Amino acid sequence: MAHTILIADDDPDIVALCTLYLKDLGQVVTSPDGRKALSVFQRMPVSLAIIDIMMPEMNGYQLMADIKRLYPRVPILVISAKTLLEDKVLGFQTGADDYLCKPFDPEELYHRARALLRRSREIGADGEALMSGDFFLDLSACQITRGSERHELTATESRVLAALMIGEGRVKTLEQLYEAGWGDLGPVNDNAIRVCINKLRKKTGENRIKTIRGIGYRWEPNETEKS
Repeated sequence: MAHTILIADDDPDIVALCTLYLKDLGQVVTSPDGRKALSVFQRMPVSLAIIDIMMPEMNGYQLMADIKRLYPRVPILVISAKTLLEDKVLGFQTGADDYLCKPFDPEELYHRARALLRRSREIGADGEALMSGDFFLDLSACQITRGSERHELTATESRVLAALMIGEGRVKTLEQLYEAGWGDLGPVNDNAIRVCINKLRKKTGENRIKTIRGIGYRWEPNETEKS
């Protein structure tokens, strides 16, 4: 299986250097801030996340915490100018599997990334899962489970539901859901989203996905009044 390596760093020179040295290990996807980096996981399986600490929108510590909560099997390599021991300790405590201080030798970056990918492959890290309330979403198997109930999902339904679950309690716009489900940044197909949401409601319960009229939808892990 081809690897996807996510690089989250707001320094374009660092991103270019990392991309140059890591492109032989797999597809490289980049993001200038933590919030956009987290959205990448909604669109594709990530094999390795390389994360800077000091980023806009969402810093590296917050990003790592979310990744480890939602995608616990994805290895994380921190690249940071924060070189104090307490910074490294906090990084490892938050979720880092490895920590490389800036400035770094790109050859060392390559070999550290390669080692993490090899290690994750050996423990079978390709399968991804999400938990929200008492729901368990297996993205690799396209299944949603709650207690003894299990429902099969299409790949599109899995991606849309993952986007909603990741944003638990927050509204996902039609544009965000369409991008997550269909990977198309063109005109949003409202009907396709509506049909997908109706199918998901049949599999998760009518009250789990709340309609926010004129904006989009919100995932509610606990029962709410139907909207």
